[in-house]
Amino acid sequence: MASDPGEKQGKSIHVEPTG
Repeated sequence: MASDPGEKQGKSIHVEPTG
Protein backbone atom coordinates (compact mmCIF):
# COMPACT_ATOMS: atom_id res chain seq x y z
CA MET A 1 0.00 0.00 0.00
CA ALA A 2 1.36 3.39 -1.01
CA SER A 3 -0.36 4.89 2.02
CA ASP A 4 2.25 3.31 4.28
CA PRO A 5 4.72 5.71 5.92
CA GLY A 6 7.41 3.15 5.24
CA GLU A 7 7.05 3.11 1.48
CA LYS A 8 6.85 6.89 1.35
CA GLN A 9 10.28 7.17 2.97
CA GLY A 10 11.59 4.35 0.86
CA LYS A 11 12.16 2.16 3.89
CA SER A 12 10.28 -1.11 3.73
CA ILE A 13 9.06 -1.49 7.30
CA HIS A 14 7.04 -4.57 6.44
CA VAL A 15 7.82 -7.36 4.00
CA GLU A 16 6.20 -5.98 0.87
CA PRO A 17 8.52 -4.60 -1.82
CA THR A 18 6.75 -2.22 -4.21
CA GLY A 19 9.12 -2.61 -7.09
